[in-house]
Amino acid sequence: MKRSRFTVLFIAATMAFYSCESIPKEPPPSDMTDREIIQLAQSAYDKNYYNVAEYYYKILLQRYGNYTNDYVEGRFELAHLYLKQKKYDKAVPMLQEIIDIYETSTPGSLPGEYIILAKSDLAKVPEKKMAEIEARIQKDAEAAENSYDGSEDEEEYYEDDEESYDPDAYYY
Repeated sequence: MKRSRFTVLFIAATMAFYSCESIPKEPPPSDMTDREIIQLAQSAYDKNYYNVAEYYYKILLQRYGNYTNDYVEGRFELAHLYLKQKKYDKAVPMLQEIIDIYETSTPGSLPGEYIILAKSDLAKVPEKKMAEIEARIQKDAEAAENSYDGSEDEEEYYEDDEESYDPDAYYY
């Protein structure tokens, strides 16, 4: 009995050790392409090293996020990763953002699969959790809207600015 308990604990500890991959101490070289970084992230994801995959997707977004295709792919993959971990509060806004990007972009300008995948992942969020997240998003939007105190009328601001504008003040 004692021996089998030890064996079970040893196997569990070994599995925990090998299943925990730590985030690299150094970022990937600056000359790595977007595809190479995505490959690193996918490899980590496939091995269930979610924290490493998240790290690489965030690197992708930092380096290549100004390219819409890379931005959409990186955000989707992060959202998908969060969904798999049941971190719905992080996943849902990202998935909704991807859908919004597609709805406002020129048809055919983005890879077609991410709109389909984003909608599919969004449908996997439990209804109760989705209602909570949507309520929180609405509440945050209302709070942001109400935080503008209206103390300065925008038209008056520009009119005052025009009156104080002296074109000769900028020439030396």
